[in-house]
Amino acid sequence: MIHRVLPTVLTILTLLHGSLVSYLPIDRNIQSMPNVTAWLSAYYNTLSDAETDLPPYFNVYDELPIEKFVRNQGSANTCWAFAADSLLELYIAQKYDVYKDFSESHLIHNSPIPLTYQSGGYFLAAVMYYLNGLGPVDEDLVPYDSTDDALSIAPEFSVTGYIEGHDNQTQIKELILSKGAVVTSIHYTPSLEGLYNWDTHSYYNPTTKLPKTHDIILVGWDDAYAKENFISQPSQNGAFIAQNSFGNGWGDDGIFYISYDDVYVSDTYYAIDDVVYADPSTRVYYYDETGVTHFDAYNNKNAATGVNVFESKDKENLTAGETEYLYAVGLYSEGNVQADIYFKQGTFDSENPVLGSIKKTVTLDTAGYSQIFLDHAIPLVAGEPFTVSVVFSGSTPFLVPIEAPYPGIAYDVWGKTGVGYIGDADSGDFVDITRFRENASIAVRAYTFER
Repeated sequence: MIHRVLPTVLTILTLLHGSLVSYLPIDRNIQSMPNVTAWLSAYYNTLSDAETDLPPYFNVYDELPIEKFVRNQGSANTCWAFAADSLLELYIAQKYDVYKDFSESHLIHNSPIPLTYQSGGYFLAAVMYYLNGLGPVDEDLVPYDSTDDALSIAPEFSVTGYIEGHDNQTQIKELILSKGAVVTSIHYTPSLEGLYNWDTHSYYNPTTKLPKTHDIILVGWDDAYAKENFISQPSQNGAFIAQNSFGNGWGDDGIFYISYDDVYVSDTYYAIDDVVYADPSTRVYYYDETGVTHFDAYNNKNAATGVNVFESKDKENLTAGETEYLYAVGLYSEGNVQADIYFKQGTFDSENPVLGSIKKTVTLDTAGYSQIFLDHAIPLVAGEPFTVSVVFSGSTPFLVPIEAPYPGIAYDVWGKTGVGYIGDADSGDFVDITRFRENASIAVRAYTFER
């Protein structure tokens, strides 16, 4: 049994005032997810790619009114929720020219990894709330500090992907240009002694001896920002333009500058990859409620297959006269991976494995999660199982996305026997994922609509 841990999932951030995230068991059924009002429109009207020639200066608030996006977490340890919602709000503003204020309370109460106002958290907990179709919902429906989980509120938007990056400041700039903002983590204490210049609103932490404790978003950059503005002088000019969640009385209307040399600013970061208007006729099938925890190998080959069996809606749960169609598959990856997507109506027999017919081959260039549209929507037989298989191949054996208990993960996940399999498509050697790893699930998702 060979596996690779996904480091960013296993890193539990120490949030404000040193609080650690505390996790509890989760037991929720597969959710019905609003998604994709105009499926084809969403497919073709994605944000344009960033230009390769980056300007020396960019600030998203030169184009958007900052007063629409200033947020204040107060004394709670909720920076992670504010950073995630702000990231989403800026993406939507850039793509749809719509200004939203989403509810951090709803996110906190309904995160698939149970969290509180004081527990702290991190972006991947928030993004699973989005991907599972639980949110976002508007702030005025569930105000901050509300005790109501308001789970019955249908989201207006659906997140269908995110990007993860490491140590690539050019990519950060491209993502800010094309996606609106990037979320990252820095060290924060209320005094910020030796790190923050209160006169110039500039921040620089040169040492890993101070741990990551705080999530913020990056909204721009200035290559000419003088290194003399920082208390401890970095090696070069240049800074990212960052936004905090302490209201407009902190920094310059909530804005401050982080040196390019900061030890954490580009260490690990995330961006929203796509958002569509919600469509209540759609649904996402999944078993990985809390998301991918690591990537597994099989037989130490640079190719491995993950299989999930789902059961489509029965006739009683379909709108009269309509059919459910599979139109997309959701995949996690660490980047530079080829994925061959197969479909078969019916269940999967690991003793006599049949993947079905190939429906799509894609290259997953970047790490994160992507919704992959099939070339043609596939009608499903009502109330019957269907199988989605993905053959992953790349430069490493660690390819199949898994959600599973793992040493160092401080929350519980539960696998289901007889629905997920890992194996080798060439040899036909497959095993139930819960036998391969206790309480594991294959983190491959299926998206359907009714028409």
